[in-house]
Order: sequence, then structure tokens, then C-alpha cells
Amino acid sequence: MNLNNIIIGTANFTQRYGFEKNKFTNLNKLFKKIKKITKTSKKEIYLDCAQAYGSSLLAIGKHNKDIKIKYIVKILLNTKEKINFNFIKKKVLKSLSDLKISQMYCLMLHDTKFLQNKKKMKIVLESLNKLKKEKYIKKKGISIYNLKELNNIYSTFKPDIIQLSSNIFDQRFVQSRWVKKFKKDKKEIHIRSIFLQGLLLKKKIPIKFLHFKIEFEKWFSWLKKNSISPYDACLNFVLQQKINAKFIIGLNNCDQLNQIVKFKKNKKKLNFMELASNKDKLINPTNWL
Repeated sequence: MNLNNIIIGTANFTQRYGFEKNKFTNLNKLFKKIKKITKTSKKEIYLDCAQAYGSSLLAIGKHNKDIKIKYIVKILLNTKEKINFNFIKKKVLKSLSDLKISQMYCLMLHDTKFLQNKKKMKIVLESLNKLKKEKYIKKKGISIYNLKELNNIYSTFKPDIIQLSSNIFDQRFVQSRWVKKFKKDKKEIHIRSIFLQGLLLKKKIPIKFLHFKIEFEKWFSWLKKNSISPYDACLNFVLQQKINAKFIIGLNNCDQLNQIVKFKKNKKKLNFMELASNKDKLINPTNWL
């Protein structure tokens, strides 16, 4: 896979995260590996960060010296907080300080609910545009969980980057009108949850998901019929789509970084349509609790 298309997720850098609550084993080794890969390839790598990911920003700041990295940083704006430019700038400067950098590639809003209010939308939009002019951030983005969120904010907020989930079970985006719209508007797309937090890599149906037996049995049967591993199938699904996107990959160790960098798309075109699900309690991890 092209290094420029890889974004390393950092949610598990200092805390347990995902379906199996995994935590990265050796950050020092990872950043040495990233430094070596970027130096050899003369390309940059991306990190998907958030203030909500424990002390990950501070941990990254301790290891990222002299490494070519572009940072996407998510911030969460609480509807109960009094939001103004100084408040948002303070959050941005804190993140920059923790990461020990002077500019982030993208400031991304972790939740779009705040933007449903037109007055608050205006404050946030003006603040982010001002931060772009001051060169603290290069781009502004939104992280969405449902395509319906875009209907009310896309044309007004005008995000440079849209982050969304897409995987073999969750095919809402690739089957929507937004694919052509984003391409026409030259938007940058970041796709997360490719492995559905590791759920799609399981060889057996986890007890918690037994009520989705039909979906999993269809998935296991499809894998057998196509003689492909779950890992290869998941990556082939996103790479096969006719979209120019970057992919957020969660790692548990350095070997997995090597694996993803060396991965090559299957030449045979696979049909994933039959595996799509519209069950929100399956495809949206926020509903798993």
C-alpha cells in the first residue's frame, strides 16, 4: 500500500481501545520504524490523533523528533461550553504544544452535533478559518458517523477533509451519492473502521454479536468461497472502491506496520455487495456498549 495513503490511528497508544481493548506494545520501536520508512521512501506518514485519546499526544511528542509526520488532530466541542475563537485557539495550541509541532495538517471536529446550531457553526467556522490564516492549521475537517450529518453542514462548513467509516459490513458511503460529490468537489477522504475495530478479523462469532449470526455466517462463507483471508478481504474492499482516499489503520505492534506497507491489492475484482448490512447496532461501534 502506498505510504501516502496510510494514516496510523493513535487511539490505543496510551490506552486500551477497540473491540478487543488492545494497547500498542512499544511506541519507541514504532517511531524508530516510522523514521526509517519515511527516510528511505522520502515520503511522509500521517497520524490520526485526538485529545480524547488519553495522554497519546504527549506520548507522541516524546517520540516524534526529526520524523516526517502529518498530524490530523480531533477536538471535541461540548455544547455546554461557551465557544469563541480564544477557546478554540487554546485547544489547538495545547495540542501543538503536546505534539511539539508548530502546525497541524488538519484540525478535525470529533462530533458534528455542535455544528447543527447555525450561530455556533458560524463561530467555529470563522475560528478555524482564522487559525488557517495564522498557519496553526493547514486544513479543517469533520469526523462523521452517519451520512445524514452531511446534509445540514456540508455546504456551509465546507470541510477540506471528511473522515468516515467504511468496511465490508458498512457500505453506506461507497453506495451513496456522496462518492461523486466528494470527487467533484475535490475533497480529501479519510476512511476509518476498515476492520470494524477488529471484529471482521475474528474467525468465530463473538458471543456479544451472536444475534448477527446471519451476517457473520454469510461473511465466513464468502471468505471460503473466494479463498481469501479476512485481513486481505477488508483491505481489498476499500482499495477496490473508485475513490481517492487515505486509510486509517490501527496497529498493535510494529510487525503490523510492515504488513500494511507491503500489502498489494488483489488483481481479481471481488464482489462485496451481498455482505452489506444496514443494521446500525452492528456497523456503528458507538452502539456496541
